[in-house]
Amino acid sequence: MNDRFLADVSNRRERRKMLGDLASEADRRIGGVSGEWGLIHGRRLDMIVERVLSVGREKKDGSVRILNASGMSKGQFDFPLLTCLRHCLEGGEISWTAVEHPESSYLKNPCFQEQVKNLGIEVKCFDLNRAGPACPILDGRQYDVVLLTEILEHLDYTTAVRWIAALREIVAPNGILIITTPNLCRISNRIRMLFGRDELGYFGDGWNEVRQGLLGHVVYWGVDRLERLLDEIGFEVVEKFYFNQGRIYGRGQWREKGIGLLMDAWASMVPRGKTHFMMVARIKDGGNGA
Repeated sequence: MNDRFLADVSNRRERRKMLGDLASEADRRIGGVSGEWGLIHGRRLDMIVERVLSVGREKKDGSVRILNASGMSKGQFDFPLLTCLRHCLEGGEISWTAVEHPESSYLKNPCFQEQVKNLGIEVKCFDLNRAGPACPILDGRQYDVVLLTEILEHLDYTTAVRWIAALREIVAPNGILIITTPNLCRISNRIRMLFGRDELGYFGDGWNEVRQGLLGHVVYWGVDRLERLLDEIGFEVVEKFYFNQGRIYGRGQWREKGIGLLMDAWASMVPRGKTHFMMVARIKDGGNGA
Protein backbone atom coordinates (compact mmCIF):
# COMPACT_ATOMS: atom_id res chain seq x y z
CA MET A 1 0.00 0.00 0.00
CA ASN A 2 2.93 2.38 0.50
CA ASP A 3 3.29 3.18 -3.18
CA ARG A 4 -0.09 4.90 -3.08
CA PHE A 5 1.39 7.72 -1.01
CA LEU A 6 3.34 9.53 -3.68
CA ALA A 7 1.30 12.71 -3.67
CA ASP A 8 1.66 15.70 -1.36
CA VAL A 9 0.22 14.40 1.92
CA SER A 10 0.41 17.90 3.42
CA ASN A 11 -2.63 18.67 1.26
CA ARG A 12 -5.47 17.75 3.62
CA ARG A 13 -8.05 17.15 0.90
CA GLU A 14 -5.69 14.92 -1.05
CA ARG A 15 -4.71 13.07 2.10
CA ARG A 16 -8.35 12.41 3.02
CA LYS A 17 -8.98 10.97 -0.41
CA MET A 18 -5.94 8.69 -0.21
CA LEU A 19 -6.86 7.47 3.27
CA GLY A 20 -10.38 6.68 2.09
CA ASP A 21 -9.02 4.89 -0.98
CA LEU A 22 -6.69 2.76 1.16
CA ALA A 23 -9.49 1.89 3.59
CA SER A 24 -11.64 0.91 0.62
CA GLU A 25 -8.81 -1.22 -0.78
CA ALA A 26 -8.57 -3.16 2.50
CA ASP A 27 -12.33 -3.69 2.42
CA ARG A 28 -12.12 -5.14 -1.09
CA ARG A 29 -8.96 -7.21 -0.81
CA ILE A 30 -9.48 -8.62 2.66
CA GLY A 31 -13.19 -8.33 3.34
CA GLY A 32 -14.33 -9.16 -0.17
CA VAL A 33 -16.85 -6.29 -0.11
CA SER A 34 -17.38 -3.34 -2.44
CA GLY A 35 -15.22 -0.95 -0.47
CA GLU A 36 -17.73 1.89 -0.50
CA TRP A 37 -17.90 1.83 3.30
CA GLY A 38 -14.18 2.54 3.55
CA LEU A 39 -14.41 5.58 1.29
CA ILE A 40 -16.56 7.56 3.71
CA HIS A 41 -13.99 7.31 6.52
CA GLY A 42 -11.25 9.40 4.91
CA ARG A 43 -12.11 12.51 6.90
CA ARG A 44 -12.11 10.71 10.27
CA LEU A 45 -8.81 8.98 9.50
CA ASP A 46 -7.29 12.32 8.50
CA MET A 47 -8.37 13.89 11.79
CA ILE A 48 -6.67 11.05 13.65
CA VAL A 49 -3.49 11.55 11.59
CA GLU A 50 -3.38 15.23 12.56
CA ARG A 51 -3.59 14.45 16.26
CA VAL A 52 -0.99 11.69 16.14
CA LEU A 53 1.37 14.02 14.28
CA SER A 54 0.88 16.61 17.01
CA VAL A 55 1.98 14.06 19.61
CA GLY A 56 5.02 13.19 17.50
CA ARG A 57 6.03 16.85 17.22
CA GLU A 58 5.84 17.23 21.01
CA LYS A 59 8.33 14.41 21.59
CA LYS A 60 12.03 15.15 21.27
CA ASP A 61 12.80 11.98 19.33
CA GLY A 62 9.61 12.14 17.26
CA SER A 63 8.77 8.51 17.98
CA VAL A 64 5.15 7.54 18.67
CA ARG A 65 3.88 4.31 20.23
CA ILE A 66 0.31 3.62 19.13
CA LEU A 67 -2.23 1.10 20.37
CA ASN A 68 -5.39 0.47 18.37
CA ALA A 69 -7.69 -0.69 21.16
CA SER A 70 -10.70 -0.82 18.84
CA GLY A 71 -10.07 -4.14 17.10
CA MET A 72 -8.63 -4.49 13.61
CA SER A 73 -11.46 -6.13 11.68
CA LYS A 74 -10.15 -6.10 8.08
CA GLY A 75 -7.40 -3.61 8.88
CA GLN A 76 -9.26 -0.91 6.98
CA PHE A 77 -8.17 1.67 9.56
CA ASP A 78 -4.82 0.30 10.77
CA PHE A 79 -3.23 -0.14 7.35
CA PRO A 80 -4.10 3.33 5.93
CA LEU A 81 -3.27 5.16 9.16
CA LEU A 82 0.10 3.51 9.70
CA THR A 83 1.07 3.90 6.04
CA CYS A 84 0.22 7.59 6.08
CA LEU A 85 1.81 8.34 9.44
CA ARG A 86 5.13 6.77 8.49
CA HIS A 87 5.13 8.88 5.35
CA CYS A 88 4.22 12.10 7.19
CA LEU A 89 6.29 11.88 10.38
CA GLU A 90 9.76 12.65 9.09
CA GLY A 91 12.59 11.56 11.37
CA GLY A 92 10.22 9.79 13.75
CA GLU A 93 9.52 6.15 14.34
CA ILE A 94 5.98 4.75 14.57
CA SER A 95 5.34 1.51 16.44
CA TRP A 96 1.86 0.05 16.06
CA THR A 97 0.13 -2.50 18.29
CA ALA A 98 -3.44 -3.61 17.66
CA VAL A 99 -5.97 -5.60 19.67
CA GLU A 100 -8.10 -8.18 17.85
CA HIS A 101 -10.52 -10.87 18.96
CA PRO A 102 -8.74 -14.27 19.01
CA GLU A 103 -11.51 -15.85 16.90
CA SER A 104 -11.49 -13.21 14.16
CA SER A 105 -11.57 -14.89 10.75
CA TYR A 106 -9.41 -12.11 9.28
CA LEU A 107 -6.39 -13.25 11.28
CA LYS A 108 -6.11 -16.23 8.91
CA ASN A 109 -6.60 -14.19 5.74
CA PRO A 110 -3.38 -14.26 3.61
CA CYS A 111 -3.74 -10.63 2.47
CA PHE A 112 -4.33 -9.53 6.06
CA GLN A 113 -1.30 -11.47 7.29
CA GLU A 114 0.86 -10.00 4.51
CA GLN A 115 -0.07 -6.41 5.41
CA VAL A 116 0.49 -7.03 9.12
CA LYS A 117 3.94 -8.44 8.40
CA ASN A 118 4.95 -5.75 5.88
CA LEU A 119 3.91 -2.93 8.19
CA GLY A 120 5.37 -4.53 11.31
CA ILE A 121 2.13 -4.48 13.29
CA GLU A 122 2.07 -6.35 16.59
CA VAL A 123 -1.30 -8.06 17.04
CA LYS A 124 -2.53 -8.83 20.55
CA CYS A 125 -5.41 -11.31 20.64
CA PHE A 126 -7.86 -10.36 23.35
CA ASP A 127 -11.61 -10.58 23.93
CA LEU A 128 -12.84 -7.16 25.11
CA ASN A 129 -15.58 -8.89 27.11
CA ARG A 130 -12.80 -9.90 29.52
CA ALA A 131 -11.74 -6.28 30.07
CA GLY A 132 -10.90 -5.30 33.62
CA PRO A 133 -8.02 -4.51 35.99
CA ALA A 134 -6.31 -7.84 35.29
CA CYS A 135 -6.32 -7.57 31.47
CA PRO A 136 -3.48 -9.59 29.89
CA ILE A 137 -2.83 -6.57 27.66
CA LEU A 138 -1.62 -4.65 30.73
CA ASP A 139 1.96 -5.84 30.37
CA GLY A 140 3.67 -2.72 31.68
CA ARG A 141 3.98 -0.94 28.34
CA GLN A 142 2.53 2.52 27.87
CA TYR A 143 1.45 4.16 24.63
CA ASP A 144 1.59 7.74 23.38
CA VAL A 145 -1.66 7.33 21.46
CA VAL A 146 -4.50 4.93 22.21
CA LEU A 147 -7.25 4.70 19.59
CA LEU A 148 -10.79 3.79 20.57
CA THR A 149 -12.60 4.53 17.34
CA GLU A 150 -15.97 3.28 16.10
CA ILE A 151 -16.14 0.52 18.72
CA LEU A 152 -18.01 1.85 21.78
CA GLU A 153 -21.32 1.56 19.94
CA HIS A 154 -20.65 -2.18 19.51
CA LEU A 155 -20.00 -2.88 23.20
CA ASP A 156 -22.47 -3.26 26.02
CA TYR A 157 -22.19 -0.55 28.64
CA THR A 158 -20.29 -2.43 31.36
CA THR A 159 -17.77 -3.81 28.85
CA ALA A 160 -17.14 -0.32 27.47
CA VAL A 161 -16.61 1.18 30.91
CA ARG A 162 -14.25 -1.60 32.01
CA TRP A 163 -12.26 -1.30 28.78
CA ILE A 164 -11.86 2.47 29.08
CA ALA A 165 -10.78 2.06 32.70
CA ALA A 166 -8.21 -0.56 31.68
CA LEU A 167 -6.85 1.71 28.94
CA ARG A 168 -6.19 4.46 31.47
CA GLU A 169 -3.38 2.31 32.85
CA ILE A 170 -1.53 2.18 29.53
CA VAL A 171 -1.83 5.77 28.26
CA ALA A 172 1.55 7.45 28.78
CA PRO A 173 1.63 10.52 31.07
CA ASN A 174 1.76 12.89 28.07
CA GLY A 175 -0.15 10.60 25.76
CA ILE A 176 -3.69 10.87 24.45
CA LEU A 177 -6.80 8.71 24.11
CA ILE A 178 -8.72 9.34 20.88
CA ILE A 179 -12.38 8.30 20.77
CA THR A 180 -14.81 8.52 17.87
CA THR A 181 -18.34 7.16 17.92
CA PRO A 182 -21.79 7.88 16.44
CA ASN A 183 -23.56 10.79 18.11
CA LEU A 184 -26.65 10.00 20.18
CA CYS A 185 -27.92 13.57 19.61
CA ARG A 186 -27.57 13.50 15.82
CA ILE A 187 -30.37 15.30 14.03
CA SER A 188 -31.92 12.10 12.66
CA ASN A 189 -32.28 10.68 16.19
CA ARG A 190 -33.89 13.88 17.41
CA ILE A 191 -36.47 13.68 14.64
CA ARG A 192 -37.22 10.04 15.47
CA MET A 193 -37.69 10.87 19.16
CA LEU A 194 -39.86 13.88 18.31
CA PHE A 195 -42.32 11.49 16.69
CA GLY A 196 -42.14 9.00 19.55
CA ARG A 197 -39.87 6.49 17.81
CA ASP A 198 -37.12 4.86 19.87
CA GLU A 199 -35.46 2.79 17.12
CA LEU A 200 -32.44 5.07 16.80
CA GLY A 201 -30.60 3.22 14.07
CA TYR A 202 -29.79 0.19 16.20
CA PHE A 203 -28.85 -2.98 14.34
CA GLY A 204 -27.21 -6.30 15.08
CA ASP A 205 -28.79 -6.32 18.53
CA GLY A 206 -30.96 -9.42 18.29
CA TRP A 207 -30.78 -12.72 20.13
CA ASN A 208 -28.78 -14.41 17.36
CA GLU A 209 -26.10 -11.68 17.47
CA VAL A 210 -25.95 -11.87 21.27
CA ARG A 211 -25.44 -15.64 21.13
CA GLN A 212 -22.70 -15.28 18.51
CA GLY A 213 -21.04 -12.35 20.28
CA LEU A 214 -21.12 -10.25 17.08
CA LEU A 215 -22.96 -7.09 18.01
CA GLY A 216 -23.83 -4.19 15.73
CA HIS A 217 -24.76 -0.75 17.04
CA VAL A 218 -26.27 -1.51 20.45
CA VAL A 219 -25.36 1.59 22.51
CA TYR A 220 -25.22 5.23 21.41
CA TRP A 221 -23.21 7.75 23.38
CA GLY A 222 -23.55 11.48 23.93
CA VAL A 223 -20.70 13.87 24.65
CA ASP A 224 -21.87 14.85 28.13
CA ARG A 225 -22.24 11.29 29.39
CA LEU A 226 -18.93 10.13 27.93
CA GLU A 227 -17.05 13.15 29.26
CA ARG A 228 -18.49 12.54 32.74
CA LEU A 229 -17.43 8.91 32.57
CA LEU A 230 -13.91 9.78 31.41
CA ASP A 231 -13.60 12.27 34.26
CA GLU A 232 -14.59 9.64 36.82
CA ILE A 233 -12.06 7.19 35.40
CA GLY A 234 -9.23 9.72 35.54
CA PHE A 235 -9.11 11.35 32.12
CA GLU A 236 -9.31 15.02 31.23
CA VAL A 237 -11.00 15.83 27.92
CA VAL A 238 -8.84 18.34 26.03
CA GLU A 239 -10.71 18.40 22.72
CA LYS A 240 -14.20 17.49 21.52
CA PHE A 241 -16.09 18.26 18.35
CA TYR A 242 -18.79 16.92 16.05
CA PHE A 243 -18.51 15.92 12.40
CA ASN A 244 -20.58 14.39 9.61
CA GLN A 245 -18.98 11.16 8.52
CA GLY A 246 -20.55 10.74 5.09
CA ARG A 247 -23.05 8.43 3.46
CA ILE A 248 -23.13 5.60 0.95
CA TYR A 249 -25.53 5.73 -1.99
CA GLY A 250 -26.22 3.22 -4.72
CA ARG A 251 -26.68 4.04 -8.38
CA GLY A 252 -29.84 5.96 -9.12
CA GLN A 253 -30.52 6.83 -5.48
CA TRP A 254 -30.91 10.52 -6.25
CA ARG A 255 -33.80 10.99 -3.85
CA GLU A 256 -31.90 9.36 -1.00
CA LYS A 257 -28.80 11.40 -1.80
CA GLY A 258 -30.79 14.62 -1.83
CA ILE A 259 -32.34 13.82 1.55
CA GLY A 260 -28.92 12.90 2.93
CA LEU A 261 -27.35 16.17 1.79
CA LEU A 262 -30.27 18.09 3.26
CA MET A 263 -29.92 16.27 6.59
CA ASP A 264 -26.17 16.93 6.71
CA ALA A 265 -26.72 20.62 5.99
CA TRP A 266 -29.39 20.82 8.67
CA ALA A 267 -27.18 18.94 11.14
CA SER A 268 -24.41 21.52 10.56
CA MET A 269 -26.76 24.31 11.66
CA VAL A 270 -28.13 22.54 14.75
CA PRO A 271 -25.88 22.43 17.86
CA ARG A 272 -24.58 18.89 18.39
CA GLY A 273 -26.58 17.70 15.41
CA LYS A 274 -23.87 16.01 13.33
CA THR A 275 -23.60 12.25 12.91
CA HIS A 276 -20.42 11.58 14.93
CA PHE A 277 -18.13 13.14 17.49
CA MET A 278 -14.45 12.90 18.39
CA MET A 279 -12.99 13.24 21.87
CA VAL A 280 -9.33 13.57 22.80
CA ALA A 281 -8.38 13.01 26.44
CA ARG A 282 -5.24 12.95 28.56
CA ILE A 283 -4.51 11.46 31.96
CA LYS A 284 -5.31 13.95 34.71
CA ASP A 285 -2.43 15.57 36.56
CA GLY A 286 -0.93 13.11 39.00
CA GLY A 287 -1.94 10.18 36.79
CA ASN A 288 0.11 7.29 35.43
CA GLY A 289 3.71 7.21 36.50
CA ALA A 290 3.21 10.02 39.01
